[in-house]
Amino acid sequence: MKSKQFSSQTIDQEVTLIFNQLFQKYQSQYIDKKQCCRELGCSLSNLNKRLHSGINIPKYHKIGNSKVLFSILEVAKYICSHNCEVY
Repeated sequence: MKSKQFSSQTIDQEVTLIFNQLFQKYQSQYIDKKQCCRELGCSLSNLNKRLHSGINIPKYHKIGNSKVLFSILEVAKYICSHNCEVY
């Protein structure tokens, strides 16, 4: 039971660390699709496919007809949960 707490605490620390890095880099709590691609290490085309299918993508906010913003907290959680590298 303690190992699960430790694991959860470690993940929370990683999310916080990545969140802080992203916030320092972008000076905002939200990033656009190009910035998200940079952080996830994927192409814009690949990200658009993920958006269309709704699979394997951080939670996002759709604004209007075409604008999509990603919360850097959700991107940080996604990076930690999918063992991605921070670029």
